[in-house]
Amino acid sequence: MLLIVLLAFFSGIASTVNAVAGGIDVRASSDKMSENLKKNNLHSRLVISGGLSFNDALYAYDSLEKHSDLLTTVIKPRKKIYLFSLLPYLAGDDRVMSSDSEILLSCTSDFAAEVTKEDLAQYEAIVTTRTNITLEELRRRMASPEPITAEQAVEYGFAHKIVD
Repeated sequence: MLLIVLLAFFSGIASTVNAVAGGIDVRASSDKMSENLKKNNLHSRLVISGGLSFNDALYAYDSLEKHSDLLTTVIKPRKKIYLFSLLPYLAGDDRVMSSDSEILLSCTSDFAAEVTKEDLAQYEAIVTTRTNITLEELRRRMASPEPITAEQAVEYGFAHKIVD
């Protein structure tokens, strides 16, 4: 089962929303977090711990990116973040990654069946705009099963810092 955990700190109170693919509405959760970011103007944290469909990931990115200056995004320890789950993570201007986590950009047949050419072009545009990776390198990584380590993620601009 795929899971993304949204963890926001508002007025010192931790607010957690769990969104399970096919269960809780990811879009409503993203909208609520975006609304709280705008309303409270407090720095918040989004913890990524699993996966989303392309459409849900894009919606979460679009909803949260407009408040990127108030958002720290984190990849949980010992996690592999796959292709589309990366989008909400990239919404933050302060991106943190655990030293033992990885980003897997390989585009499997399951993912390929889910997206159109236009979706893929939009994904590529977001990733190349929000990171230092070139389109050519991104496409090479998407064709390879080799994961991006935390150190490589900093080099490519996916992450800004590594934590243990």
